[in-house]
Amino acid sequence: MECHQDAQAGEIPQWVFDQGKQAKQLTKAGRYQEAAEIWEKILDQLERSLGADHIDVAVTLFNLSLIYYDQGRYESAEPLLQRALKIREKQFGANHIEVANVLCTLGNLSQIQGNYLTAEPIYLRAIEITKQQAGAHSENVALLLNNLGAMYRAQGRYDEAEPILKQAFEIYQRHNHSMLMLVCSNLGSLYRGRDQYELAEKYLQRSVQISKQKLGPDHIEVAFTQANLGSLYVKLKQYEKAELLLKNALTIWETKLGTDHPYSAGALWSLASMYRDQGLYEKAEPCIDRAIRILDSKGIAAGKRSAAYKFRAEIAWEQQRRGEALADLREAMDLAEQQRAMFSGGAQSRAESFSEYTSTFETMVQWQSELGDLGDMTQVLSAIERGKARSLLDDLLHSGTDINIGRAQAERQQFKKEEQRLKQELTVLERRLTKANQSTVEPKIIAAKKAILELENRMRTTSPVYRNLLSAGSGPLRLRQLQRDLVGDDNLLLIYMLGAEGGYLLAIDPKRARLFSLYVDEKSAQFLNCEAGPLTAERLGSLLTNDQHSGILETLSDQQKSDLAASQLAELFKILIPAELRAGLRDQSLKRLMVVPDGPLALLPFEALVVELVGNEPTYLIDVGPPVLYAPSATVMYNLNRRSDTTRREASPSVLTVGNPKYDNASTSTTQTSLTALSTKSRYAKAGGALPALPFTLTESNWIVDNFRKSGLETVQLSGVRATEAGIRRSIAGRKYLHLACHGLTDHSFGNVFGALAVTPGNQSDRDDGFLTLGEIYELNLSGCELAILSACQTNYGPRQKGEGVWSLSRGFLVAGARRVVASNWLVDDEAAASMMSY
Repeated sequence: MECHQDAQAGEIPQWVFDQGKQAKQLTKAGRYQEAAEIWEKILDQLERSLGADHIDVAVTLFNLSLIYYDQGRYESAEPLLQRALKIREKQFGANHIEVANVLCTLGNLSQIQGNYLTAEPIYLRAIEITKQQAGAHSENVALLLNNLGAMYRAQGRYDEAEPILKQAFEIYQRHNHSMLMLVCSNLGSLYRGRDQYELAEKYLQRSVQISKQKLGPDHIEVAFTQANLGSLYVKLKQYEKAELLLKNALTIWETKLGTDHPYSAGALWSLASMYRDQGLYEKAEPCIDRAIRILDSKGIAAGKRSAAYKFRAEIAWEQQRRGEALADLREAMDLAEQQRAMFSGGAQSRAESFSEYTSTFETMVQWQSELGDLGDMTQVLSAIERGKARSLLDDLLHSGTDINIGRAQAERQQFKKEEQRLKQELTVLERRLTKANQSTVEPKIIAAKKAILELENRMRTTSPVYRNLLSAGSGPLRLRQLQRDLVGDDNLLLIYMLGAEGGYLLAIDPKRARLFSLYVDEKSAQFLNCEAGPLTAERLGSLLTNDQHSGILETLSDQQKSDLAASQLAELFKILIPAELRAGLRDQSLKRLMVVPDGPLALLPFEALVVELVGNEPTYLIDVGPPVLYAPSATVMYNLNRRSDTTRREASPSVLTVGNPKYDNASTSTTQTSLTALSTKSRYAKAGGALPALPFTLTESNWIVDNFRKSGLETVQLSGVRATEAGIRRSIAGRKYLHLACHGLTDHSFGNVFGALAVTPGNQSDRDDGFLTLGEIYELNLSGCELAILSACQTNYGPRQKGEGVWSLSRGFLVAGARRVVASNWLVDDEAAASMMSY
């Protein structure tokens, strides 16, 4: 996308033209340093003869920046690109194709440095300009789509990257363009990341083939495609093929770009991986040392450097060099934190990207466990907390912040108008959905939801306020701080980490912290019908739920079989709670038990664990143990516990209770079958638009009113036709206690953003359609709310994400300001819920 602007005759010496042609020939030949020296000389001449803001100066700045970029001199390239962009915007306007050309390179520069939060809006702006100026199927658009897809792939956002890269592939294939090799290479890397090795090899081999045909055997882009294929062969343990490709790529790069170019780092790292796999540490270590030196010196993405340091730490640990290994692993953790602040997209996308680094934090816990008595519990706590619920913590810390501050009024209005249009379109589609038109309307609903999320992500990504908030995150808690301010006296905090290789428990009481490895021994394995071994996330997940519907939770949630789960829950108690801790849970010496679950453990109510089984008579933890509090991380629990005392004191001691919503065409069935069918709004509509009536929620709400008013608290009740979204929004501000008794609907697509509490439909707008979605719950003003009780189905249930936890409706109430939330993991019978609340 390089621009070639003719200089104005008479204003520039002829040697400038001649030298410019020579510089381009040198660039084509890969002689970058000589080309850079010529462009620097030309730039000096043009600035003196034409002035610093002339358009031909911008062209030279751009050409020189491309040389610096190819040389890996990113810190030198960026200011030149910024100058070129400013001149072109002034000369051509903000929406000119030449502006898009500079934006493309600026996006590439941000991407290679790992600053995806900056790169994404740059690419999106460039794509919009280029589509307008050159057409949606132009080669320039294909290049930008390739770069955008590569950026999503680098963040582990494969589902978003794949269709974008395939679109670029189709355009380039139509034009028979040489750049098809780059798209093939990116698609190959994507499929390698998904462990789809056959597809990966197909695309990477085609990439090598195209590059050799179009560019010749010794071009730097040929080396790039060969290195990618070579790294795949390392993964497949085809070492002879891998070594040949990787060494050939290195030779090309070192000849044309020098010995310390960033491209070389990837090939060196792949070689180091190959040598390590074969136990050839004496060859592996010099390669990874050199790779890290290059990555650090060139300011490459912090995430890539994190992975490189972790790799080197593992080599040192395998050779018993513990101090070296731990130092490198701490650096890897710090770099992962730096990268987290630069991920693009919304909360779920960023959490998905950060999940790629959870193994770094798991490794630190594993190694500290292996050190035994020499293990550092401060390091264990830091590692666990830095990998848990970070997007939720961001939302809690920045709740209520207007991310549109600083935008032009016209831009704010444009975003708002587009958001309203898309949400209204979704509302209309959902109202139209029936069983008869499902095949045609449901894809439109999915597309509408996707468009809403893409707009919201774009609003965040383009917001300077949002970017600043992410970079200003708080550090991990200190152990003593947690013991003093959260655990306190006579309490116990259990923090679980279930990883891919092992399971661990950090138990913290007021005086000490202990780390336990969790293991399923042979006896327990035989009893639970599973394999013995460490309690990994996968092993526990299959124990709790499985395809045969014979998991502990599935048995427990079935009224007909729940008694059969007692023996399994007794065995699970022994696995999850080490012997040293069990007495304290039974002798009433503890005031509170605080639990931070991980992975599938978030689905298990600890109160249901069986602490003793005598014959067929189980004693449950709820019978003899202390009250149990849950949180997705200790840091989240700490922050909720310390929410502004001033705000809580100023909140009026009042209650809002919502019950017995009036559902359109409500049925009277409340059977388990009908409840199970109502897991999403779309399923509700497909069932003919009939949600079962919940008459006992009025009993429940009336009990709240009677008892709280007896205690002298102001109580507002919304029921029947008054229990609308609009009514809730009008009445909710400043309430200390909140009680919502209604249907809860989960939606496992799109991170449960469209999961909802079903209340009375109001007017025709999307803001009062009878479904208070998770996205809308985030926007409620619950400042000062001490307790929110969600007496509805599955309000603590939803899609789980590694490291982040559960995307549940209860999460929304915490973000909106509630200090504590009572929520359910399962489907709840109307009458049973009312009975429970009366206690």
